Amino acid sequence: MSVIWDTPADRKAEWRGAGAWLAGDTLVRGRFDAVTGFDAATGERSWEYVPPGRSSVCHSTADTARSVLVLVRDGDGASSPAKDKSCTSVVAIDMQDGHELWQARLSEPDPLRLQDSSVSAGGGVAVLLQQDQLRAVDVRTGKPRWKAALPKGCVPGRTAAAEHQIAAVLACGGEDNPWDKKVAEDAELHTAAFDLATGTPVWGGTPDDDRLDGDSGYRLLVQDGKLTVLTSHRKNPYRVRALDPATGGQREVSDLPDGMDSADRIFTYRDRLIVARYDAYSTGRRPFTAYERR
Repeated sequence: MSVIWDTPADRKAEWRGAGAWLAGDTLVRGRFDAVTGFDAATGERSWEYVPPGRSSVCHSTADTARSVLVLVRDGDGASSPAKDKSCTSVVAIDMQDGHELWQARLSEPDPLRLQDSSVSAGGGVAVLLQQDQLRAVDVRTGKPRWKAALPKGCVPGRTAAAEHQIAAVLACGGEDNPWDKKVAEDAELHTAAFDLATGTPVWGGTPDDDRLDGDSGYRLLVQDGKLTVLTSHRKNPYRVRALDPATGGQREVSDLPDGMDSADRIFTYRDRLIVARYDAYSTGRRPFTAYERR
């Protein structure tokens, strides 16, 4: 393969807000301090969104089929001591031109081990964690769509959105809660799915419907017709479980070696492969490189 184009090397950055997506003819790169769009044909920068004031991006997600990126940022502040560091402000951005579409507020995540990112996007909706409930809004307008009915005694955490369903990690039950937190220290973590149209539960979310064989799920990815769950276990610290999004049936289980880093993404565009390096921003590498396939 030969290089067609390269984007300029990025300056070093924090890890927060990192991500890369392809929506139509636009590549989008997310960083803690800005989100930038590039022309996928030429690699030239086409737009940039910079959070207002001294706020920074905490997390980014996207519904690429509808060209909408949804980011979570912290509060404005002239100086570090005065800055609102809670990541509760949601902003939706048109991925074709960088224009802002709508804003919303999230509940402050508690605890961080369960809810490091409280928003996901896909299938025409953005799923927000508000007042310990999963609420879906139209991804382009921000108008309310539905509220999910959770199993009794469960608190929602991370979510992942696909075309027809929303997957979520739920913390349920537990008695070890001396500080009266929303989630007990010994709460059980389960994976559940809700319908991407009504919010009606489809499967999972309870000890009687455990799809992870007793493991604790903490990262979700819905892609290419399957739900991938990264889980932890005492004997095998990291496992990857591939589930059927429609039924929760387990397709594949594999153990990962200790210390394995997360992989960057590769996109197919026309007759080219485009490599994204958003997980390596601390080294100042080039965000995107396009290769011609021969």
